[in-house]
Amino acid sequence: MTQPEDGQPLWSVEDIGREMETDEPITFVRGLQRAGLVNVTADGFVFATRAGVRVTQLIGHVV
Repeated sequence: MTQPEDGQPLWSVEDIGREMETDEPITFVRGLQRAGLVNVTADGFVFATRAGVRVTQLIGHVV
């Protein structure tokens, strides 16, 4: 969800499901949201929080 060379991209929940090859992407999104690693917009798009970006910078990926 983060790209160091770009700004913070917006992802749709459906795109996340396709990327992760799962039929239930909202499960992953909710877990990341509860952990404070992503925010969800009112129209259903997802983007990494500052904390999510920092975690990625520190460990190289989000768990």
